[in-house]
Amino acid sequence: MLKVGRNFQFEIPDVWEAARDGDRWICHGPSAEELIVTSLFVEGKGSPSERKQAEVRLLDQALIAADEAARQDGLRIVDRLAQKKFSSGIPSWSFVSEAIEEDVLFTGAVCQHHDGVLFATLEGPNSPNSLLTFEQFARSVRPPITDFEGA
Repeated sequence: MLKVGRNFQFEIPDVWEAARDGDRWICHGPSAEELIVTSLFVEGKGSPSERKQAEVRLLDQALIAADEAARQDGLRIVDRLAQKKFSSGIPSWSFVSEAIEEDVLFTGAVCQHHDGVLFATLEGPNSPNSLLTFEQFARSVRPPITDFEGA
């Protein structure tokens, strides 16, 4: 299922349910997975230099939020937040954490394109399928090529 926004488009499995909640997509999979996707943008007027500085601050804030998410109480980091190369070619970072009891996987990604960042997290059963689903999602994030839908 393709979702298209101002700076990003992404795909989620067709069998998942997806709904808007303000500026976020909340998606649920058949095995109790929950994928939350949020996009934030630099808006307003300013010189090119001021806008670039705002874009850098926005990315820095998203990376701090991702790092804090990976380190939540009750989680153990499996793969630290680091820049990754996904097939879309846009700058991306991701992390993988798991519950200390090892029954829940919590993973996330930050992607940057022009004046926006996308921040996504997936929480689900700690299984290879959950991780594969998130990796497929992350590889699907790219600049939009169709009409805006709000992602």
